[in-house]
Amino acid sequence: ALDHGHPVFITADRPNENCKHCDAPQLDSRHSTLALPILRNDRPAGVLMAHSSQAGVIDDAEQGLLGDLALSLGYVIDNLHITRRERRRSEELRLLNQVTRAALESHGDTQHLATALAAGLADTAEIDDCEIVIWDEARHRIVDRAASPCMVSRGMDPASEATVAALLEFRRPAACGTDLMPADVIVPGTRPVEEAIIGVPLVARDLHLGAAYMVMGSEFRCNQEDLERTGRIAEHIALAIAWTRASQANQRRLAAVCQRQQSGRGN
Repeated sequence: ALDHGHPVFITADRPNENCKHCDAPQLDSRHSTLALPILRNDRPAGVLMAHSSQAGVIDDAEQGLLGDLALSLGYVIDNLHITRRERRRSEELRLLNQVTRAALESHGDTQHLATALAAGLADTAEIDDCEIVIWDEARHRIVDRAASPCMVSRGMDPASEATVAALLEFRRPAACGTDLMPADVIVPGTRPVEEAIIGVPLVARDLHLGAAYMVMGSEFRCNQEDLERTGRIAEHIALAIAWTRASQANQRRLAAVCQRQQSGRGN
């Protein structure tokens, strides 16, 4: 049906016949199953199968009604895709705002930032659990880390200094296992990935700032759209870490200036 772009019959005596070789719909007296393509914006979205235990019962009027139903299903599927896309965009904006707020409320404390980010990321439809790791590039080591409460209770800890360093060198989202591999090869197409751990490097202005490890939920799909959205979130987190570190450095400089001034007054 999808190949032809119009309804096709499957013969009663040859139920496994390939639809590519089905004859025209006028042969309905010899058939008991009708396959109707469901289209979304003129692209295949599925097939509506109408079965009958008797041959010749699907007449022209019923074909018309089933055709209208398949058309309506195409509109419904399209609306569901639009609703899902808008909901996920709203979720992404909410999460980005949450990252910004966490940075502003961290007051230069990267541990506080990591804790807020881990809890915030785990509070989404796509991510079940999350761990944020903050990296010291100069010393090549982890300096702060925080995981969502559920991830801690499950004893999941995919991050080590070796895996963080490898992920930062990899420079793209990766499936975390024995070896890193691109996240888009976890599953073909848009099949859901449950309980998959995706590691995302946190890099801003060529600074290696850390990594986010996410246990993906049932709504995450390893397609280009989802991976691009994960990348945007990672960029925002990396900028938040960079801003927090800059704020921390400014606080230290200010404290040093105040201490020198106080020492000068004492002398």
